[in-house]
Amino acid sequence: THTVTYRVQANNANSGDFRAAVSVHLREPFNYTQLEADVAGYRNLGPSGFATLAESQAGFQTVEAAGTSLADKRPGQGPGTHCLDGELTVVYRARLKSDAPEGTETGSVIVTFHDGN
Repeated sequence: THTVTYRVQANNANSGDFRAAVSVHLREPFNYTQLEADVAGYRNLGPSGFATLAESQAGFQTVEAAGTSLADKRPGQGPGTHCLDGELTVVYRARLKSDAPEGTETGSVIVTFHDGN
């Protein structure tokens, strides 16, 4: 497994609930490896009224070339409802899909924040 913490900041995100605010996708699918991701948590670094991010689905999700939702935006309370300032921690793991030849399989993983606007 590999753990990555992303810093997420926004000052004009959609003010309501917003699904798939953070998503991940592969530029091209791997031939022999299946990449999976699991949100380990979100830590708010802004004021208590700021919006937060919540895991889209519990547990590890397969990262697809078409995209996989990692986190949904939840509105805050008060004037900071459309602002985000925090850290989203994601754990990645790789699993073999089939027997693989000797060597290394590499690819590009793209993480995107959508503000809902």
